[in-house]
Amino acid sequence: MEILLIQTEQEFSKLRETWNKLLSKSDSDTIFLSWEWTEACWKNFRNGEELFILVVKNGGGEIVGIAPFYIANTRFLALPLKRIGFIADKTSSSEYLDLIIKKGEEEKILKELFDYLDDNSNLWDVMVLREIPETSINLKYLHVLAQDKDYLFRREEKLCSSVPLPDNWNSHLMSLTPKFRRQVRSYIKRLENDYDVKLYVCSDENAIEPMLQTLFKLHQKRWVKKGYEGSFNNTAARQFYHDISHYFLENGWLRFYLLEVNGQIVACHFEFEYNERHFYLQGGFDPALENKNIGTVLQSYILKELISRGIKEYDFLGGFSSSKNNWGALPKYSINVLVGKPNLKNELYCYLPLFMEGAREIFEKALPKRLVNYRRKWIAQIRERRGIRRNAEGERRLENDKYVHQARNEHLSD
Repeated sequence: MEILLIQTEQEFSKLRETWNKLLSKSDSDTIFLSWEWTEACWKNFRNGEELFILVVKNGGGEIVGIAPFYIANTRFLALPLKRIGFIADKTSSSEYLDLIIKKGEEEKILKELFDYLDDNSNLWDVMVLREIPETSINLKYLHVLAQDKDYLFRREEKLCSSVPLPDNWNSHLMSLTPKFRRQVRSYIKRLENDYDVKLYVCSDENAIEPMLQTLFKLHQKRWVKKGYEGSFNNTAARQFYHDISHYFLENGWLRFYLLEVNGQIVACHFEFEYNERHFYLQGGFDPALENKNIGTVLQSYILKELISRGIKEYDFLGGFSSSKNNWGALPKYSINVLVGKPNLKNELYCYLPLFMEGAREIFEKALPKRLVNYRRKWIAQIRERRGIRRNAEGERRLENDKYVHQARNEHLSD
């Protein structure tokens, strides 16, 4: 086999058709590995990194593997560190990343890639491969290959969630808790009785720009009111949504919903579909109408529309919260993997965070509870004086913490 190293954006651009063709033949076929998503991530969120895409060709010249990597020159403990990562991990919106390998040839091609990386070990120190689905066949082979070469290998779980959808809307409603089911029906009835309510889905290239501006405005309006930055407080995030909107609409993947009440757009969801799976990425609603529960109504309309078209899975992506649980979401996991050459610097990079976390827990257990609480309040006050504000993503992580322990225990017991 032949392995080519792609390092220029021009070469990356030429791969578009071949990239997606191979993706469709792989076990890793997801929208977050499409050329379109990957290119938009690289274009908008790169920050000094270099492309490090490895393309594997078989003896007949067919491309049978793509490792969609970048390499970053960073520092750790004042020492230079060369870190390999997935291109699409440049944004926290990416999920279910992986290597793209022709189905059935994963073990052989991964070995070729690992041998290449081993032979060129002067080019890198560690690989930090984030968001690999727990069901990925590549995970097993990565672990085995790392062990064979005595490399460092560490994995950690990240909680995700999705809703299995039945054949009809009433069946889904009956699967929800009685209290939430009554609330959904009440919210819809009350809104439809009091207002003229309409649902729109973007299908026009010319409608993308005004719809995106509405999304940005509603999302920011709600989070800024709560004292947070919001997800669209920078140009890169906004431009990323512009790019993927046009790409996805062109490919038939975009599902951009808007809820209109009495002629005014009051809520929206940016979503997309790929391989009969539906994904929620971002949303916003007017906080002035929060007491009308328009977010719940919009979610109801969307799920009902998906079920009517035979969609079988609604993916909330990262995290597990009370609102997702209300809709019948089930937990699943992505895996973050760290692979490194066995030396002191890499061992510290790999295991020091675990040691520090363990030491913090031991330290807090050894202190009287009163002092622990005082320390936490003191740190919070310092952060507030410095003007540190958590953004919307940070708040979602805090909300997720309440459910992670319970979901992980249920997952392990199964």
